[in-house]
Amino acid sequence: TLRFAWHLTSLAWWSFAALLLVYGARGVREPETAALTVIAVTFLISAIVACVGSRGRHYAWIVFLLIAVAVWLGID
Repeated sequence: TLRFAWHLTSLAWWSFAALLLVYGARGVREPETAALTVIAVTFLISAIVACVGSRGRHYAWIVFLLIAVAVWLGID
């Protein structure tokens, strides 16, 4: 769990940077939709990292996947 937790932290910071870019870009038509897409993809990748990193034994990947799906379904 500790091994993949470092990778999840790195992913979270890269995603935060992506959110800043989305909201700072002038050409983005719908920044809210773009930001929610970044968040959904972040949680999807987190689910994959957690599942692969723990070989499915740690159930955090299920929570990350549920969050990714919920956010994705909430995008208009």
